[in-house]
Amino acid sequence: MNSVSNNPSHGFEPNFAQVRSVNASNEEYTDQLDVTPGGEYVAYAYFHNSATDQFPASVAEDVRMRAQLPAVIRGSGVINMFVESPTATPALVWDSFALVLPGPTDQVAVRYVPGSATIHTGGAVNGEPLNDEALLSPDGALLGCDSLDGRLPPGDICAGYVTFRFVIDQPDFEVSVTARKSGTHDQFTSSPSATTGDKLDVLVEYINSGTTRQSDVTLDVSNLPSILTYVNGSSKLLNATTDGELHSVADDVASSGYNLGTYEPNANAFVLFEAVVNGSDAANQTGSRWLTTDDFARVTTANGVKGAPLTVLLLGDPPAVGSDASTEESGFWAAHWGPQREMFTVASGGSPYPSFNSILDNPVIGGDERNFVGLRPVTADGVPNVWSNDVWANPGDRFVARVYVNNSGKEETAETASLQQARLRVGISSAGDKVAVFGELSAINAVTVWDGATIHIEDGSRVVIDTTSLKLENNAHSPDGLSISADAFGQHGTPIGYEQLDGTLRPGYENDGYVTFILTVE
Repeated sequence: MNSVSNNPSHGFEPNFAQVRSVNASNEEYTDQLDVTPGGEYVAYAYFHNSATDQFPASVAEDVRMRAQLPAVIRGSGVINMFVESPTATPALVWDSFALVLPGPTDQVAVRYVPGSATIHTGGAVNGEPLNDEALLSPDGALLGCDSLDGRLPPGDICAGYVTFRFVIDQPDFEVSVTARKSGTHDQFTSSPSATTGDKLDVLVEYINSGTTRQSDVTLDVSNLPSILTYVNGSSKLLNATTDGELHSVADDVASSGYNLGTYEPNANAFVLFEAVVNGSDAANQTGSRWLTTDDFARVTTANGVKGAPLTVLLLGDPPAVGSDASTEESGFWAAHWGPQREMFTVASGGSPYPSFNSILDNPVIGGDERNFVGLRPVTADGVPNVWSNDVWANPGDRFVARVYVNNSGKEETAETASLQQARLRVGISSAGDKVAVFGELSAINAVTVWDGATIHIEDGSRVVIDTTSLKLENNAHSPDGLSISADAFGQHGTPIGYEQLDGTLRPGYENDGYVTFILTVE
């Protein structure tokens, strides 16, 4: 089977399996194809009894073809095709083609399209469908020329190919939570402000952002923070079945969860409910005035569970800076940013309130300010000043750690536009062959933010901080910078600022800066 190297109609027969997009021409079949979620594709597998036709024994018996599709591929994968006959030598030949996803960690499902397998040949069976179950089974589907009986004479007339279609599926969904004060026409936001006794309208949106139908989609908000109490009888649902209106639904959303129904790709649903800010719990809140609940709302589907956060700004007397509530070490030192927060663009003018590092397209650092901790080797002058989130190190290597600091608020002259009692805390944490370098920025009138970067080290190595190297670099202290107290490495950090380390930081890029320090790998 498939043993001719220069077949005038096919070419090199051992290379008999190929693929193309469903919208591409037959000339575009290839051995490797870039695929995307939601795309449909055509598989092709050629077959030919390559024996001479001079002897009756040249007819191949019980000829079968089978396809082997992976259920899931990650980054890339292959579909294998087999042609076999117990009377052929060798009895089994195989070939494959590769499917490549946009990203190396992308994961998708491969779904065969039922009823799509067809045989194409010069014989009487041309155009007939093949049995799906047989084609995908270990035994394979019978081929043939005059009938699908497994008998395949040699020659070009009975040679042919099988095609079938498959789809790349990627189940996915998104969840978001916003809120506003009840009884107002304020814009819904992911960080509403509230005082004791206020009632909030909370809006949860689910979107089927994948390529497959999702059934029994369930929403629950049983993880409300202690400062909020769900208002019984307040839940309403809006989706394609409610004719554009909010319909009252059961209070299950606040307990066991409410079944939102079934959603096709790109379909969505909204659930609106009310919650009251509790007086005693809000008054006893310690740490930041910004209370973030990561899994404020959770959606469960057959494809997994996702949570969405909500941050509530409690208006009232601010807590003391450096509260122990924000220094929990369990899982705290890690190379990632947080918390989820409202972000702005340069064109928008920035945040309407004082905030740390909340611009998405900062021209100074080249992008997202949430990524504000970086590392680079200590190098000679003239080497590009390139910062990274991940570096690999050997003993003796030295690195500069950088923490970018910016008040992303709108540039106003009012004193309320400045960050007050702004502080910096930095440190490192080791976990095996990785060391997380971490920075935290806090103020009494802004949400606390953090970010990290990772140093990969050899077994037995360690990273040591030069606590005397900490300095602030900005327009007011150029080019040498201003030394900063080593208290920055302690539990409560140290004050930062612009001209002085007085905890005050005005908005605007002319007032931003970098805090740097040196690390050595030993």
